[in-house]
Amino acid sequence: VGFAVGRDDLALNKRVMPVPRTCCESDAKADALVAALKEKLGASCVITDANQGSPFTVGARIGGGGQTVAVACPETLQGAIDAMQLCVDHGVAVLPQGANTGL
Repeated sequence: VGFAVGRDDLALNKRVMPVPRTCCESDAKADALVAALKEKLGASCVITDANQGSPFTVGARIGGGGQTVAVACPETLQGAIDAMQLCVDHGVAVLPQGANTGL
């Protein structure tokens, strides 16, 4: 949930839902992001296979599930920073996962 930012006082305090968007509107955009992640993190740190990535799409408490373009598993803090920056650079939404990571 975000907060609306507007010119009048009423808009400043109203909660609004973010505009729904999809991750990677095209295959070319998804492919470019995956290639950049693999180059920066190493191919072994990027999961693109749906079966291998499926455990990362389900929460222990809330269930869920979904599809991902890729799952980045950086090995260092700098790798995590680099992965986030690449996603920002490519205009891709990120869902960080703190649980189910083994950390």
